[in-house]
Amino acid sequence: MKIKKKMTLTPFLFLALSLVVYPVYAQEMTAQEMVKKSEDIMQGETNRMSITMEVVTPSWKREYRMRSAMKGRSKTLIELSYPLEKKGEVYLKENMQLWSYLPKVERKILIPPSSMLQPFLGSDFSYDDLVKASQLSQDYLCRLSGEEDVQGEKALFFELTPKKDAAVVYGGVRLWLRKGDYIPLCQEFYDEKNNLIKTLDFSGIKPFGAHKIPTLWEMTNNFEKGRQTIITVSEAEFDLPIEDKVFSHQRL
Repeated sequence: MKIKKKMTLTPFLFLALSLVVYPVYAQEMTAQEMVKKSEDIMQGETNRMSITMEVVTPSWKREYRMRSAMKGRSKTLIELSYPLEKKGEVYLKENMQLWSYLPKVERKILIPPSSMLQPFLGSDFSYDDLVKASQLSQDYLCRLSGEEDVQGEKALFFELTPKKDAAVVYGGVRLWLRKGDYIPLCQEFYDEKNNLIKTLDFSGIKPFGAHKIPTLWEMTNNFEKGRQTIITVSEAEFDLPIEDKVFSHQRL
């Protein structure tokens, strides 16, 4: 009788156990998915932002003010409003092409892919950093390497290496995302020889609608001591309709 009872209950115990265990594994995210989740938090389906960028060097400081708009992963527009000599200067990313418009000479210029690593307006952010020509979750292989404390927060630590055929400007990236909600806390950029180029620290996390993002982005140059660029996000809205004509060449 004991043998019969054991044989009868085993299939039901197995089924019950599988129903408990399966959802746990089904909800687990890969490292690639976690990094994409972070990008979705920071970018949304669409976004508009008002930002101030301060470039600091040992000998001078410069401030820029601009508004940006982004739709999907292929369209970005940045328009400067300050200083006055830069007012009306526009940068437009359409698919994989980046254009700039210089109002003083009424000229539209195509920025070649080879220049995407160049400083944006003399800052420590590259063109690629600002217009998101490359996407970490698409162009890099993401590996979760553990957990660390960053800014007093528990963070997931990721090591990113470029995919074989990806057109990226960095030889590697290290990324720290806050555990639980994947908000970025820190990012390091490396060249092809694994030399640290610069470090981006995020802080001042605030809610903007359903999105909670860092509002202070501090990029520190590792090669030129005393150089730093600070971006402050003063306004942001996400996932609202933006017409395609906003990103048209007529805007240039």
